[in-house]
Amino acid sequence: MKLRRLFWLFPLLLAVLVIVAIQEELSKNNNYQRIEISNYDTDPTLSREERNLWSENPRDENWQVHRSPEINEVLNYSKQKTVTTSNTTSINPYTGLNANGVTPMFSTENGVALWSNCHEIKVSTGIDFFLTQVEEMYDVIDGVTEVISAYTGLVMTHSLRTTGNHPVYGPSLISTVNLPTPEKNSILAVWVKANSPHLSSDELGSAEIWHKIEADGTPTITRARIVLSEELFQEYGLGLIGRGSNIETAVLHEFVHAVGVGHSTNKNSFMHIDLADESFMTISDLAALIFAGSRSC
Repeated sequence: MKLRRLFWLFPLLLAVLVIVAIQEELSKNNNYQRIEISNYDTDPTLSREERNLWSENPRDENWQVHRSPEINEVLNYSKQKTVTTSNTTSINPYTGLNANGVTPMFSTENGVALWSNCHEIKVSTGIDFFLTQVEEMYDVIDGVTEVISAYTGLVMTHSLRTTGNHPVYGPSLISTVNLPTPEKNSILAVWVKANSPHLSSDELGSAEIWHKIEADGTPTITRARIVLSEELFQEYGLGLIGRGSNIETAVLHEFVHAVGVGHSTNKNSFMHIDLADESFMTISDLAALIFAGSRSC
């Protein structure tokens, strides 16, 4: 009699075992570097693959900043030059960037996902209610924004996210229980508490980009979000932006992802997946940033 009463438990136990097995399999398959790439404007599905080959798009090479001979050498690595109809020399940046170990965040056969350089990008900083180093966190984002804008030629403005209260900054701090979605044509940098569920246990920062596929097939970044842990202030000190293991360089690393540039295979590069004490911005990193600002509308 008692055994009969327990029969109904067997299907339930079987279902639990199946769910556990599925979760274990998913955990194995989801062991990836959290640089998320999504197509928010045309398809809400999320791609976790970093597609790392630069591909050609006719709207590229609308250069916004000066290119030194050293930069041109990187961008024209193959030494192949073509003559356009206006009889001017055009470089071949795609082969050069691929050969120098710099990767894009997202790539299709019609080009890599980049921001168009014909409109302003609004950068905003959101800081969790419970964090205290508000001024320092804002200043780091402010400085990095200036550097990214100068290197790419993209027009960027920076402001504090205004959805909460702070005794000094007024309506400035935000809740990070659910991360806000960045507005179109904007980059949102969010500072979160240590051990935030929005970062894995071995992460101090992450970046994700949204893009749309335009009528001509061009993948265009429309918004980006960067998540930064307060632990950056515990692990690193302040330093020179783009050189060494410091807070500014770690934040710059994520901002470079936000403008479409992925990791570098150069272990000395600050864009290598591991930030080392001797890390610095290589000439290839700089070339990639200059190229990231060259997408016309």
